[in-house]
Amino acid sequence: MRNPNSAPPKASVDAKGRVWLTNPNPRGIIVFTVDRSDPRTQWTSIPRGKAFREPLELEKNTTIKTRILSHQKWSAVTEFTWRFQLGSAQVSC
Repeated sequence: MRNPNSAPPKASVDAKGRVWLTNPNPRGIIVFTVDRSDPRTQWTSIPRGKAFREPLELEKNTTIKTRILSHQKWSAVTEFTWRFQLGSAQVSC
C-alpha cells in the first residue's frame, strides 16, 4: 500500500511560531500525529491521525509523524521534532 512515487511532506515554522506542513506532490492529503504513533493504521489505508488543515501551534517539545495519503496509497512516514529553547523553536528531521 506504500506509494513509492510520493515525496514526503515538508515542515516549516512561520514568524508566529506556528508549524506548517506542505505537500510537495500534486495530489494527496497530509495525515499527522503528535503522539509519536504512525498516522496510518497498520496494513490498511485507514488514517489513524488527523488531516492537516491549519497550522499547528506547539507549546512544548513535540514529535510530529506525517504521511501523505493519495488514492489509498501512503507515502513513507516522515518524522519532525520541534525543540523549544529560550523562546525559539528548532526543527530536526
